[in-house]
Amino acid sequence: MLKHSIKGAPQEIMGFLIGHAEGDAFYISDAISFPVVGTETRVGATDECWPAFLEHQDCLEALGKVKFACGWYHSHPSYGCWLSGIDVNTQRNMQTGNGAFTALVIDPVQTATFGKVFLGSFMTFLSRNGHHAARSSSALIPLEKIEDFGLQADQYYELTIEYFTTPADKKVIKDIITKSWGETISASPLTTTAGFFARLVGQGAQRMKNIVSADQGDLMSLSELFNRLNQDRRAAILSQKMKRSIFG
Repeated sequence: MLKHSIKGAPQEIMGFLIGHAEGDAFYISDAISFPVVGTETRVGATDECWPAFLEHQDCLEALGKVKFACGWYHSHPSYGCWLSGIDVNTQRNMQTGNGAFTALVIDPVQTATFGKVFLGSFMTFLSRNGHHAARSSSALIPLEKIEDFGLQADQYYELTIEYFTTPADKKVIKDIITKSWGETISASPLTTTAGFFARLVGQGAQRMKNIVSADQGDLMSLSELFNRLNQDRRAAILSQKMKRSIFG
């Protein structure tokens, strides 16, 4: 999913999740990328997606695998893991038609910037009466998405994510690390994510202007944004210094 979302950035991408539901948990073992690229703020399944999806289903059945779609995923390049109004409607329709179904949202830009996988798993409340759901901080959400971020917050809830690996997974991961260590060492977050940080600084400046001129905005959220930027830029600088001292 991360590889697919990085390749598609800054546009959104989507796909389906292979696995099954058991008790109160989803067990996800694979992901199918869909041949579709959205805009920078939305994505949806097109007519080209379904033949690829059905072909993958036939391959699974031919291999004797009974696990099938238990969810879908899409990306939010640079603006965090949550569900927009369109996402909520898509997920609610998926749950209505398939029962146990989850939505994963991955942010490839923040993952590359902060060195931590930004991934969220969500389900919607089937009724539209509204519920209270704890939401993550809006500090890194673009100004143009703030309204949508809060608008649907009571229509869905977040699931806890746990990771597991099989012996085959470990061999694959070791092979990937062996082949990509040189690229990883030479990469610098100071240059690869410069555009993302520049946008966040501009966003912070606009928020500060709104607070000063019109007394509108969240001062705590603004403080959190700049503290986050400072911490991660310092971490990136220290990482570069360490690489240079070791590798020259």
